[in-house]
Amino acid sequence: MKQLLVILSCLLISSTSYCQNNSDFFKHEGVSDLAGMAHPFDTYQSQYSSYDDSQPGYVIVHISYEGDYSTKLRIHKGYGAYYFDQMQVLEDQNTADAFAAFKVGAALLIELQRETNPKDYEDMQRSFQSLFGSRLENWSGIQMALFAINLAYLDRSASNN
Repeated sequence: MKQLLVILSCLLISSTSYCQNNSDFFKHEGVSDLAGMAHPFDTYQSQYSSYDDSQPGYVIVHISYEGDYSTKLRIHKGYGAYYFDQMQVLEDQNTADAFAAFKVGAALLIELQRETNPKDYEDMQRSFQSLFGSRLENWSGIQMALFAINLAYLDRSASNN
């Protein structure tokens, strides 16, 4: 189970800079991470996020890709298990659904874990069921991306302390 979580963490997180607040997190790494998860085979060319630390609630993320299309997301600030607890795709001009390829890639890693180490796979699924109320194999691409953004945010927070 630990190997799969390490692999998933490495796949999902690319912490390349240290940020000082939520808006910096999205400006410097969060948006680029989300762009890669939403449409991993496309190259994003610009990004924009709007977040007001004095107005807790959500951040709006705009991602522009080469080919003149964009994706717009709303990420809600949460409490408890997730720092960010909900993400919605508000607009997506790509022909492929946002986060669909990400879900397929994660599903392949989960299946690899199931085939190579069934006991660890079941332990991992029970842990996710206990912590989050559902098995990881049942998560959508959006839920997996939200989990990854939370891990990246926690990693950034830990790096700054």
